[in-house]
Formats: sequence, structure tokens, C-alpha cells
Amino acid sequence: MGFLGRLFGNKASAQPAGPAGVTRAGAEVIRVEDTHVISGVGVTVTGPLTLPVHVGENLDVSQDGKQRSLRVTGILVDQQQVDSAVPGTKVAMMLSSPQLGTI
Repeated sequence: MGFLGRLFGNKASAQPAGPAGVTRAGAEVIRVEDTHVISGVGVTVTGPLTLPVHVGENLDVSQDGKQRSLRVTGILVDQQQVDSAVPGTKVAMMLSSPQLGTI
């Protein structure tokens, strides 16, 4: 690897890793396609649901071998806010720490 390669490295490693999984009782809730950290909101994950989800429920989010419980604070379907969504629906789901409000 040349000087520029060492300086800039792999682009993928420069970006923060998204959640490895979002689960409920060990079952995958969403196939995470993209992740965003939004100041004042928390983590937003997008992708198709594999299980039903409701605003206010807690989900387990794992990343880098660590797991924490995050609350669903919002769900968007086709840019419309909804209270719940069913499997197969592509959503943007906002997650935040139940204790702090944001992460």
C-alpha cells in the first residue's frame, strides 16, 4: 500500500459501522440497509421489516459485540410518520436510548 493508501485508507473503514443487528427476543426485526446518527434524534436505520414494530417498544441493537436496548421513537413509511408497520414494509426507524432520549 502506497503513501496515499496509508493516508486515506479504506473508505469503508473511515465511516462508522452501522448496527450489526436490530432484534427482539433474538429474532431479526429489520434487515438494516443504511444507518444514520442524527443529533438530537439518535440512530435511524432503514430497510425492510421482518417482524411487526410499534413506536414505543424497546429493541436490542448489537454492534461490535456489544448489545444495548433502544426505544423506537419514530417510524417513517414513504416519508409519512406511522405508529406501527408490518413485515415487508420498507421503513426508516428512529431509535434512541430509553434513559437518555438520544444516544
